[in-house]
Amino acid sequence: MWFIIQTVTSGENKSIAFLKEHYPEVISDYYFPLGRKIFRNEEGSEKIRFMPLLSGLFFIRTENRKALERNLSHHGYFEYVGYDIDRNTGETVERTFFTRARLLCADRENYTLREIIDLARIPDADMERFIYYNEQIAEDIQGLSIVDKSYEDLILENDTIRILNGPLKGWVGVVKQIKKNGKKDRHFLVRFGNNRCLNISNIRQYDIQVEHEATRGAKSEAVGVWRAIDQLIGYLQFRNPEEDAAATLRRLFEDYQKKLKLHRGRNQTDKAYSIQKSTLEEAQKKEVLDHIDEAMHPNFRILAAYFKTDNATMWDALNELIPDVLLRPFLTPSTGIPISAGQEYAVFWHNGIVELVLRCHLRDFFRSKEYEADKFNPVFDEDYEYDAHIALLPNGDGRVKAITSWGAFYEKYAMQNEEERQKFLLDLENRKYPRLLHLLTQNRYCFEKVGQIGGFSMDLDIPYTEDIQEMARKAVVLLQASDGDEPGFISQTTAAAVEMWQGARLLMWRQLLQRYVLLHKVPVADLPSVIASDIELEEKFKPQEGRLQIEDIAQALRQRQEQITGYLASGQLQQAAIRFLAMTKVISAHFAKDELYNYIRADFNPNETCTALFDAIIQQSEKQESVVNYLYKGMVELQEEDAWTYFKYPSFLQKTKAVSDRIRKTATAGMRKNKK
Repeated sequence: MWFIIQTVTSGENKSIAFLKEHYPEVISDYYFPLGRKIFRNEEGSEKIRFMPLLSGLFFIRTENRKALERNLSHHGYFEYVGYDIDRNTGETVERTFFTRARLLCADRENYTLREIIDLARIPDADMERFIYYNEQIAEDIQGLSIVDKSYEDLILENDTIRILNGPLKGWVGVVKQIKKNGKKDRHFLVRFGNNRCLNISNIRQYDIQVEHEATRGAKSEAVGVWRAIDQLIGYLQFRNPEEDAAATLRRLFEDYQKKLKLHRGRNQTDKAYSIQKSTLEEAQKKEVLDHIDEAMHPNFRILAAYFKTDNATMWDALNELIPDVLLRPFLTPSTGIPISAGQEYAVFWHNGIVELVLRCHLRDFFRSKEYEADKFNPVFDEDYEYDAHIALLPNGDGRVKAITSWGAFYEKYAMQNEEERQKFLLDLENRKYPRLLHLLTQNRYCFEKVGQIGGFSMDLDIPYTEDIQEMARKAVVLLQASDGDEPGFISQTTAAAVEMWQGARLLMWRQLLQRYVLLHKVPVADLPSVIASDIELEEKFKPQEGRLQIEDIAQALRQRQEQITGYLASGQLQQAAIRFLAMTKVISAHFAKDELYNYIRADFNPNETCTALFDAIIQQSEKQESVVNYLYKGMVELQEEDAWTYFKYPSFLQKTKAVSDRIRKTATAGMRKNKK
């Protein structure tokens, strides 16, 4: 294990020599990073010097934490026993000396020694990566420092980005705007130890892309509201195709938020009045929610939590937050619109247009073949399942025009004059947005406004008819068809949208795209619970005539077992893991609540079933690091259930630490392989 050591500036070599002399059995290795700097003297000649990259800091490695602890003072300074002359008697006496070298800790007075050791520790994987990349960047790196910031906190409120080129290629971290000496600069912060980050300035020289959106803070909250509004609009359009969905949603929400005017009786106490008002407000909200399906209630509550205003300004604010839309954004998370089994699309009529909803899997667009997954942010196929929304409209000659909605992104582009537009296209070229640039300058598709919909369109060589199912079937073929080496319409427009979403340069355009073109899906790993729900299995636990129907529960459990086994047989490990944890959570929740241990028998033993499936998934996921990571997160969540707390059920959770160790070993092995 590695630790950060702090000493006086320019005294690093002396401290290292001293530690080598006095602690050879405790410290097994040292690392003092140096950078090659080029200077010019007065005569203009180049001189090369090697300077510390981290002034006053170096690293030590030890295999024995207890031995290290025995040689430290309670404030983390290295100490040793030596001899000194007593000033009063002149005799040689034994005393304890403290070195200038100490474990790095910003506030050592308020921590115990063990806490200081934990804070100074750097995991082997982080250290190996730092040493490996430092060998490449030592000559070019600028402004490298170590800061006392928790990476886990940073990634909650900031987008995570990946560096695409240069010596830092492949690094994943957070970019923050930091002001120093009156100047603003973008800094790159990357995980380094338990409670620290490496801080690298001058990050503008590298190409970067957004990897993961923030999950907390104002920006994240706004994106969550956009998703909720979109889901509600789609639901209302599908359920009530004749109505204006946006107007209906504004009306429902106005009723939901409306403040009641309640007469207060002369003799009514404050408590009684408050209870009466609260009861009526809850009844009013329930009446509104009764107009929409229960599955949409969470979206409505997200909107209510975000939208707080008084009655006087409510309508204007609602018009701004929920504008009139005829067609939803081009790419959205799964909409809930039913798609028949064996089909990849649905089609329906609403508000005078035919909408085609095409199921898309965007993993290859978000992650190229060269992409290397980050062990701290596992991803799953479910993270890339989106719906593309295309309007099928009649053109002038009775044929079909397919168009996607780019909303305010299109409106801003259309409002540019010729000079502004050429500057924008030049920015796309210089800042490396080749896919969008190609779409805006080619002749096969148009970026236009048809009726109320502005976006990319394609004329299809099929007749516009009342048989919308047949028309949609033909349209899907043409929209996906490639033209020689040129990808099809859906592929090209999707690639351009993802490119702009991942871009970290044209931030104003990216924000418009986030709101009106590509509503990004919340990754499975970022959901409040990483374990999906299993509503069908949960239904089996509803008592009938006051009793559990164990036969039905056992049958449902066998069906889940067969389903998961089928996923494993076909190599669908992620689906198997997701379904397995969902099943296990339902069983765990009812194990204690309904005392399932009283019903164990030969054909109903949930613990044996879950353990066997767990072992099978682990065995087959040897090279699937993201699956193992997801399983580990689910196991940690299951340990919070009463079934584990009181009954140690399910027993496979005893292997949680072993799974965690496997993740760390896999990560370390991967770093060593990359280094070679």
